[in-house]
Amino acid sequence: MEQELQSTKFFQKTVGSLVGGLIGDAIGTPTENMRYPEIEEKFGWVADFDSDGTDDTIMKYLLAEALIRTEGYATYDDWAQVWLDRWDDIFGDKVNKFFQSVLHTAVKLRHHIIPRMTALGNMPSSSSAMCIAPVGDHQCLQPSASSRASL
Repeated sequence: MEQELQSTKFFQKTVGSLVGGLIGDAIGTPTENMRYPEIEEKFGWVADFDSDGTDDTIMKYLLAEALIRTEGYATYDDWAQVWLDRWDDIFGDKVNKFFQSVLHTAVKLRHHIIPRMTALGNMPSSSSAMCIAPVGDHQCLQPSASSRASL
């Protein structure tokens, strides 16, 4: 089954979106929060990277893990459990790369606030958008005969 899944376009597209996101995140890491003139003055043109990304990449992988654990049907609770299980990924050596709203959410989870309520009181951010790449049509895992051609 594993070999069959790895040969599907769905799998290839998923891996492509995760790797592409990591590359973009890694190239953007040295210039994060800088304005174009500052980037040009300090780096000229950024065409390479020596980083493994930021919170964007970590959050994508945490969501991907939740989807893998649940065979594509992750809930708030499932994703929250991955955050708790992988606590050191959030509060490890990249903790300074995370938006405060993500850190606050994680701490609320640790204090047993139910996942769907953890965003209350947090500042608005695009943290959910940065990690959405692993989410796809779960029906792609077992496509119907009519949809196989589009995969």
